[in-house]
Amino acid sequence: MDLFLIEKLVTMFFETALVIITGLVVTGKGEWNLKLYMRLSGLSWIFNVAVRELYELFGFPLGTHTFIFIALMIMILKLEGKFGWFRSITAILLSFILLFMGEGLILLNWLRLNNISFESLLGTLGGRLLGQLLTDSLMIIVLIFMKWGRVTYGFKKSS
Repeated sequence: MDLFLIEKLVTMFFETALVIITGLVVTGKGEWNLKLYMRLSGLSWIFNVAVRELYELFGFPLGTHTFIFIALMIMILKLEGKFGWFRSITAILLSFILLFMGEGLILLNWLRLNNISFESLLGTLGGRLLGQLLTDSLMIIVLIFMKWGRVTYGFKKSS
């Protein structure tokens, strides 16, 4: 298997898991249920890979795939995770806001400061992983803060 493909699949799973876990922790699902998180992340990851491959196959503009991911992840949290609509929608939207902020504020500024193009970052082995870590850094920081700080911002902690 190609190392670039392995790196792409690993970073896609990492991002999907962070979106699911961060959203649930921020909205009050504070206990760590690793089995549930990995099941939801794995299911979301399969849809993530399928949608991205369909987009590449048919040449759709890549920006619109985000709306499909948001809808699919909300449905997965609702149907498979057995969460309410409000928590499912809130969890995914909060995670995507953090994801977009990380990409716009951290990744793009880092690329500009180091005079690196996005294409050259993705074209080097390990570049996609570095870019993903920079993009996901806000989710990682919030996840750590929320887990250690035990803060829920008005949502009731569920048992």
